[in-house]
Amino acid sequence: MTWEKWYSMGQEELCRLLDSLGIAYRLVEHEAVRTIEDMEKIGLPDMQCVAKNLFLRNANGKRHYLVTMPHDKPLDLKELRGKLGEKNLSFASEDRLVKHLGVQPGSVTPLGVLNGLDPAVTVVLDEDLKQREQVAVHPNVNTATLYLLWEDLITVLEEAENPVTSIKL
Repeated sequence: MTWEKWYSMGQEELCRLLDSLGIAYRLVEHEAVRTIEDMEKIGLPDMQCVAKNLFLRNANGKRHYLVTMPHDKPLDLKELRGKLGEKNLSFASEDRLVKHLGVQPGSVTPLGVLNGLDPAVTVVLDEDLKQREQVAVHPNVNTATLYLLWEDLITVLEEAENPVTSIKL
């Protein structure tokens, strides 16, 4: 199965992919949320598993990074720049988010790379997520949260053929 087969993957298609790969997961549907604070307000279970996801671009906009890290950990952009070998990093626009990942603001997720829009987007996973019982991310929409094991997240990301790197942030 290659990422082209899953272009514009919705929640149901994503769950079918996980099932086909034999990946166990828990899906929690909820009202639309756009921020970590929204997730806390609705009382999402197991908040310690929730990851925040940031879509970044380099100075000339030719390279994009989807950074996934524990929701309660601050990001040091200067440190990240150094680890990625970039002179500058900034948040990508909503237009770039839709163009390169095919998801709407508030739905940013590493699983967006499965939409197959830009196989050059690099997924950057914070190694601290390995220590969590599970990793909770959106299934390409912000009306549900998907809980899976770190190893299973890596397995499903490998279906997209995008570069995936794991670093300590």
